[in-house]
Amino acid sequence: MYRPTARDATIDVVTQVRSGARYCCASCARDVTGLAWTQPCLCGETYRARVDMDETLYRMPDLPGLPRFDPLKDWRIKYLQLSWNVSCLERQYASAVHLAPDAVRATVVLALGCCVDLADWLTAGPEPHTVTARDLDRLLHADPLRVAADFCGRSGSTGSVRLAPVAFAPTSRFWVEHSLPGTKPMRYDALDLVRRCREAWRQYLDGHAVTLPRWEHGVAR
Repeated sequence: MYRPTARDATIDVVTQVRSGARYCCASCARDVTGLAWTQPCLCGETYRARVDMDETLYRMPDLPGLPRFDPLKDWRIKYLQLSWNVSCLERQYASAVHLAPDAVRATVVLALGCCVDLADWLTAGPEPHTVTARDLDRLLHADPLRVAADFCGRSGSTGSVRLAPVAFAPTSRFWVEHSLPGTKPMRYDALDLVRRCREAWRQYLDGHAVTLPRWEHGVAR
């Protein structure tokens, strides 16, 4: 974190417009996108954390032998990405205008990816200490997160997943079709699935004494 200068603010505003970057308070994680750099958050903090809906800026190089620990992987940032992508999909489903299927599909892919990537960020970053890799592995092998893990091709996945458009829907919507060996494929509404995945993470973190960002308590459950 750093206190931005006027020049940094100009650069970041341009970047924000082009890449869809958001900003949250470094202290309470409240969304402060759009606030002037000189205007503090409601909690009084002036430091900002940049959040992108896509994880490209945070991806580690695919080289063998790299340590898993990464102090830049603050799990709250990835959780914020998950919440924003779920909210974006909710708005797309509720849109009175018929949206391009590719746009809705891209949001589904981002949301499912965040559902799975949050596990890596919880173990690779500096906190929380109550979360263990073994616990997270069990969580990702149980429904509903197992469907997201299989969709992302996570190591140890046994099922196959594909997205299928919902026929005759008022706007573009998708099924998430999950198949396990020797079983009949199951279909899940994409929005319902990512909501259930988010709720699974909420329950898990609550059960492991992990304090969710304060803005999370204002999100409709």
